[in-house]
Amino acid sequence: MEQRTQTKLRRVVDLCVRAVARGSMPLSRAARTMEAAGASFEVVCRVLLPFKDGVSKNVRIDGV
Repeated sequence: MEQRTQTKLRRVVDLCVRAVARGSMPLSRAARTMEAAGASFEVVCRVLLPFKDGVSKNVRIDGV
């Protein structure tokens, strides 16, 4: 994967995770958004797994 494409994909994943952590984006929409941007199923599952039971105050997202 081209470095520029990979950087953009990481940014999309980061924005989605932060939105889920804030409660402004549901998991299903975050998953669809990341997959549409080119994230693999494995990546989507790995980054959203901490939120499967809802947003927890124990989940740390740097800068949020």
